[in-house]
Amino acid sequence: MRQLCTLRRQIEELSTVSGGYRVVCSQCGMRPVPVSGYAFETHSAADRARQLTMAYRDRLRQFDPQTTVHDLTVRSALAVCPVGSACGHSHTQ
Repeated sequence: MRQLCTLRRQIEELSTVSGGYRVVCSQCGMRPVPVSGYAFETHSAADRARQLTMAYRDRLRQFDPQTTVHDLTVRSALAVCPVGSACGHSHTQ
């Protein structure tokens, strides 16, 4: 569990209040735990957060095998959902 806390803290340290980038699922645009609600100032910071999120979710899956697998990507805060995605909303929050 300590590793999960460390990974989450590292993601929080990369985040900003008004950053222009988000980490999202490439298929549906969802922003999964632990990056839901976070923004990142640069593409580089968001990509590092993406990598940390993948590590976090891999570790979480060891405790809960039903943890959803997401194909994570970095998107501009102004990007819209992929064509044919489940939600069809703009993810600008």
